[in-house]
Amino acid sequence: PASVICAETLRQEGFKGRIVIATKENVLPYDRPKLSKALHLTAEEIQLRPPSFYHDNNIEVLLEKEATKVDIDAHTLTFADGSSLHYSALVVATGGKPRTLPIPGFDLKKVFLLREPYQANNIASSAAGKKVVIIGTSFIGKHICLF
Repeated sequence: PASVICAETLRQEGFKGRIVIATKENVLPYDRPKLSKALHLTAEEIQLRPPSFYHDNNIEVLLEKEATKVDIDAHTLTFADGSSLHYSALVVATGGKPRTLPIPGFDLKKVFLLREPYQANNIASSAAGKKVVIIGTSFIGKHICLF
């Protein structure tokens, strides 16, 4: 994701200050486009950088930290758990979010969205050997058809 590339570039350009990547996910940043190409891979198998990269470059990664409020005057970011983080510069790199359909049955157990590795894994295990309907004609849907 953009957050990792931004942090990496800052370090490459000599920035010595504190860098924090906060994500609401419970895994390190990963290569999201690979989700639709290899539904069976784990988050660890598609990580953008190994844990040592963040340690070696003094980049803090806060997992399960969903940002809920930005106070631009106070330079403060507040998280869903009530904690907050003061910043001097902020990059918002939230990525895309799949659209949900306002139709009956969308909340059923065997209806899936694809945004995170566990969702890809669920699709792979649930769809094996079965007939599947894919809604959407983006490249993501086409990749899933090939799996």
